[in-house]
Amino acid sequence: MKIFRSIKLYLAVAVAATLVGCNFEPQMDAEGNGTVRLGVSFDHSTRSDATPAINTIEVSNSVGVIRSWKSLDEVPAKLVLTSGTYTVKVDAGSTKKGFNGPHYSGSSEFTITAGADLSVEVVCAIDNSLVGVAFDESVAANLNNYAVRISSDTKNSVTFNADNCSQKMYVTLADGDTDLAWSFSATAKYDDAAVKAEGVVSNLKPRTEYILNIKYNLKPLGEAMISVTLDETTEDVNDRFDIYGRPELKALNFNMDEMQQERAEPYTISATAPSTIVSLAATSTIYGDTPIELLGWDGSAGVTVEMISECEYLLHLASEYVTSLPGGVTDIVFTVTDDKGNTAGATVTFLKAGMNAIDAWDVWATRTTATATMPKVESSIMFGYKTASSDWIMVSSTYDQASSSYVAAIEGLTPTTAYTLQLFVDGKAEGESVNITTEAAPQILGGDFENWHKNGKTWYPYASGGTPYWDSGNAGATTLGDSWNITLSAEDPRPGSSGKLCARMQSAFPSMMGIGKFAAGNIYVGRFAGLDGLNGTVEFGQPFTGRPTALHGWYKCNVGQINKTGDGAPVSSGPDRYQIMICLTTGLHQVNTADQSTFFDCKKDSKVVAWGEILGHTSVSNWTEFTLPLTYTKPGVRPTHIVIVATASSYGDYFTGSTDSWMCIDDFELIY
Repeated sequence: MKIFRSIKLYLAVAVAATLVGCNFEPQMDAEGNGTVRLGVSFDHSTRSDATPAINTIEVSNSVGVIRSWKSLDEVPAKLVLTSGTYTVKVDAGSTKKGFNGPHYSGSSEFTITAGADLSVEVVCAIDNSLVGVAFDESVAANLNNYAVRISSDTKNSVTFNADNCSQKMYVTLADGDTDLAWSFSATAKYDDAAVKAEGVVSNLKPRTEYILNIKYNLKPLGEAMISVTLDETTEDVNDRFDIYGRPELKALNFNMDEMQQERAEPYTISATAPSTIVSLAATSTIYGDTPIELLGWDGSAGVTVEMISECEYLLHLASEYVTSLPGGVTDIVFTVTDDKGNTAGATVTFLKAGMNAIDAWDVWATRTTATATMPKVESSIMFGYKTASSDWIMVSSTYDQASSSYVAAIEGLTPTTAYTLQLFVDGKAEGESVNITTEAAPQILGGDFENWHKNGKTWYPYASGGTPYWDSGNAGATTLGDSWNITLSAEDPRPGSSGKLCARMQSAFPSMMGIGKFAAGNIYVGRFAGLDGLNGTVEFGQPFTGRPTALHGWYKCNVGQINKTGDGAPVSSGPDRYQIMICLTTGLHQVNTADQSTFFDCKKDSKVVAWGEILGHTSVSNWTEFTLPLTYTKPGVRPTHIVIVATASSYGDYFTGSTDSWMCIDDFELIY
């Protein structure tokens, strides 16, 4: 069996050639320079153990070590050396003394001369030893608790017994040491007598396997004896790691760390590798999720791929390509891959005068935000917008230092309308225009509260035969009698209303023969789903996909002192509390007043996309106008339902509140 492994480090050393029209080659001096590729990758398909870590790679000459790296990540893709003789040393694997993993080392000398094209190989062999134990069957037949302790020094040892005797251990001796000490211990099965033996393995050699063969013998006089023989095997190093220079992407005529802008001269990038390049790809958000393969590119769109050799390509990005990019900042990530599976990547950032693309989430029903990422200039920067039939409407911008962008809020747009937006620099259109279509602006139904009808004992806040959009607690309360309709219309519209009615909610204690429960005066978008005894089930929400910015309306109310309290209520005394709430959600929400875990919390419910709320403990005697803004908490998530609740007693879910509390509301509408 082959035990010891090796590592091979290939160093491609090539005198730089002159490339027409670029500055790719290193500067030549009188003696001549060369390029050494020291990038590392491992091919260990034939190995059964893990890849060893590189500890150091050093390049030295007669002066001493000129370059040194402690990890593979530090090794450059290329190293330029002047003519002369050099030595490459590699150290890998375990570095600790005693019993550890294999340690690799090796070196190779090479010479660079002007015009030379060299390939240098460093063979890194295991330079520590391997030890193990083989117990003869006579040991297990006659002895108990047998073990062999092998020591490299006073601090480092390993013990082999019946459980681990199939294992082998690499050992690295301390400087100046050449011997291993061993000691055997056991007890005889027939009389529990101690059986011991000890010895030394001298002059350990690297790359050698040592097996202690232990046998039990019984002399004719009954004296036990342990015999130890040593197998010593020097193995040829046959397995190896192939270490290749890594690929590289390099800007030839621009600084890749800076933002690039439109110019007449193409941008040129070199892609090199020590072995065959199999892929040169481009990735960007403007291309979607799939990388664009550039090898074999037909030269269209201002992109040219020039093959110098199988190991080298030049990528040219002409002004036509830069012009085609969207306005603002665009990152293009280029990746080169060779046939060894090694890759290198580089990002080129282009900055183009023009508007940034606008995400669909940022286009609302009546507004959007225009941005143009670019350096701050002395020029006049404005944004224009227009429909297909209108003239440009100009909007001033401000410069945002944090995003390095000019920004303008464009408001007053018409819902479901197509617009064209354009950046203007000193009155001149710059870059590509951006097309958007504003969202729809749906309204709630019955927000004027003018339509009511009675069915049996119960009043409902919509016309007979109309859409049941709003509902209240009336259906539950009137099971105790016709007089317990707690939410009704009132001929008390808000000032200036075109209607004649409003909604009036009176908290009460519906009862029959003294048996009942407190009911909050309320109205909500949704439906009353039924009763379970005196407990109600309410389904909040109606289908809705708009994105309003606020709820506008009018209200007035009286706040009484709490005189009814249910189990588990957050409060039991003091002033009652009224509430107006709006939520946009991703589904319906059902509340069962018998189960407090179902109570709706607009700030915590996972279905809530946006919310707004008014809570108050003080009476509002006159009609008061309000605009309740919506806070959107989940950007990018669009609602499917709307919930609106108004109640004179917000603790009504807990059957807690005041029978003196009431609220009137009128002319609710959504603002966009």
